[in-house]
Amino acid sequence: MHRKIGTFINGLIGIVVLSGLTFASIGYGSVPIREYYDSGQLKSEKFDENGKIEGSAKTYYENGKIENEKLFKNGKLEGPCKSYYENGALEREEAYKNGKRDGLLKEYSEDGQLMGETTYKEGILDGPFKRCADLSAVKKWKLYEEGSFKMGKLDGLFKRYGFEQELIGEWFFKGGKLEGPFREYLDDGQPKAEGVYKGGERENCSGTCQSFMLASPPEYAENGERLTFY
Repeated sequence: MHRKIGTFINGLIGIVVLSGLTFASIGYGSVPIREYYDSGQLKSEKFDENGKIEGSAKTYYENGKIENEKLFKNGKLEGPCKSYYENGALEREEAYKNGKRDGLLKEYSEDGQLMGETTYKEGILDGPFKRCADLSAVKKWKLYEEGSFKMGKLDGLFKRYGFEQELIGEWFFKGGKLEGPFREYLDDGQPKAEGVYKGGERENCSGTCQSFMLASPPEYAENGERLTFY
């Protein structure tokens, strides 16, 4: 892979990098920075302004299609960002504020189906989310669970669904721990078990209570990725 600044050739690359940084550092405006694959295809492009990335920044697959497109302000991510599959389909869309995720993040399959939605506030999981399950046999994503985060922890009503979108169960969380009433359902929608959690521990239950559903709370990474499955 070769790295070029502006439209200069490889033979001048050392001079160009030095000159570009010097011009930017003394306030001569933005300087384009481009990287290329060995094939000569453009790999990435961004703009340096006074030593910081500014404006649009893009990366490309070797086939020429866009891989990522982002916006920077004063060296930090700011505004909408999008990622794409190699076939050109949208993979992810999200927003940043002052370098941190802020707002709704959406993820898609290569054929355009919604895989999940997660809400952020100042880089922390905060707000409603949805997760979908892949029914690979029919290549269809359906809602699997939904709930909300507060300051990075599960908080409020949490629901889980079966492959036919039937409600399997509903629980309440507070500060990342199970807290309050819960109910689990049979395939026909009739209650299977119900009871109460307190401080993450089940205090009482009636019905078929040998539940595998929430022996412990589901866990998520900071980027919203599901870490545990039940």
